[in-house]
Order: sequence, then C-alpha cells, then structure tokens
Amino acid sequence: MMNAMSDNLLSAGEFARLARTTKRTILWYDQKGILKPVRVDVSGYRFYAPRQILDFQSVSLMRRLGFSIAEIVSLLKHDHSMRHLFEQQRGALERQIGQLQRMLDDTNRYYANLQASGTLVRPELKRVPSFDMYYIMRQGSYARIKDYHDELRSQFDVLPGNPVWLTAFMTSRYQPARAEMKIGVVCQPGMHLKPGAEARTETVPSYQALACTHVGSTTLLSLLWQELGKYRRQQRLPSAAGLPFADAEFYAPDTSGYPDPNDSLATELHMPVTVR
Repeated sequence: MMNAMSDNLLSAGEFARLARTTKRTILWYDQKGILKPVRVDVSGYRFYAPRQILDFQSVSLMRRLGFSIAEIVSLLKHDHSMRHLFEQQRGALERQIGQLQRMLDDTNRYYANLQASGTLVRPELKRVPSFDMYYIMRQGSYARIKDYHDELRSQFDVLPGNPVWLTAFMTSRYQPARAEMKIGVVCQPGMHLKPGAEARTETVPSYQALACTHVGSTTLLSLLWQELGKYRRQQRLPSAAGLPFADAEFYAPDTSGYPDPNDSLATELHMPVTVR
C-alpha cells in the first residue's frame, strides 16, 4: 500500500521540474511552512502530491501580487479563502496606487510652480474677512502643535462638529524649537467653554494674505513657509501690520481639527501682506 502511494507522489526534484521552479525554492517554501511535503521517508527525501503544484502556483501568484512570506504563512494558518486574500490585497494595492498618484500630482505641481515662479508654491492673493477666535498662548516646538490643539479642545464643554482650527505665529522667523503661537479655533454658535477654562477670545480684523494649500503630511510645512516668504519677497509685497499675529495656518474642518503627520490633512497657509 505504501509503495502504491509513493508511486503517485513526486520527489522534490520532479515537483520542481513540473512546477517550473527550482528544488531550492521548493525546499525553502518547506522551511517557511508554506508548502509542506505529504511524506518524508526515513532517508529524509521529500515527496509531494501532484495537486500541490496548484498550491505552489497559488503561492507564486500571491507573491507576484505583493504578499510577503510572513503574510502568506499567517493567511494560510488562519485558512483564509483565495477570495479573502485577493480582496485584502486589492485594498492594499488601491491605497498604494492612491499614494503614488498623489506623489505624481505633487511632483507635477511643484515642477510647474518652479517653472512659473522659481518657488515650490504658487499662492493666491486672498482677502480674509474679520473673524473671532478662541485661543491659548503656547511657546514650544512645531512638533507639539497637535498636542496644543488637544489642550484647547479639552477646554470646551460643547464643541460643534467641524470647527475651523488654526495656529497663529507671533513672528515670521523660523523658530522650530521655541515658537510663540496662538493655538486657536474660529468661534461658532454653540461653542461653550468649561468653567475656569484658560482660553480667551479675540477679534481678528480683515486682512489680505498670500494663501496656498498643502494636502498631506505636516512635515513639509516649514519648507513651504520658507518658499511662501521667498515668493512674497519676489513680488515685493511688505508684511501686513496691525494684526494680532504675523502668519497663520488653518486646518480643513473635515480632518479632525488638528495636524496629524499620518493623515491627509488640508492646511491653508496665510502670510498677511500689504497691497499697495
């Protein structure tokens, strides 16, 4: 009975030839627990069933589609169906394609901006109407802006959905470690501070600003601020006076209200200027 079964099995070498791969690959898959032989004899020779060629081709397909060895081992261990595997990988590939498309769009935009103005940005001149804001004063690093916004958020009993958050910088100088900032949120009906809250209110008068929007990680914002300042100097536009801050950045209301380097945050940079 054993001999009859062995006659229907394939040695590792035979299996490799039929699967159009190498014996070394087959043995490596065995070591990784992906493609185990159905029998190992007393001499250590491995034997495989002919149907395992299809298993090998399935694993090869998953590798071609970007699955790692660790992912394949985990998926096989949990007995996921091929449909489940493909659905999972399709989602991952779609996210990668989206990231690559954004990188291409950013590259094209920055290239076009450099050709047009010699800077990475091509801002618009925007008139900003007067608005009221709640704010707290903080001095610290740019990296802590998210933490400061969390502090301000915690001071509200009632906070309507999708408020507009902002960071107002008291000087245009590049101070990544000890910047003086107003951490703010634009006032809306229904907002209510907790008793004893630190936040104050302030009216910002109408102003004109060079404005540009960046979508993506906040890690590039310092560079874009430098480019925006370079553009302002090229256009010979003096900085505006009489405002309660030098520059400000506003965060899109549908992005949870504060910067997150891992999120597709939309940040609008405002550099107030005087137009003669």
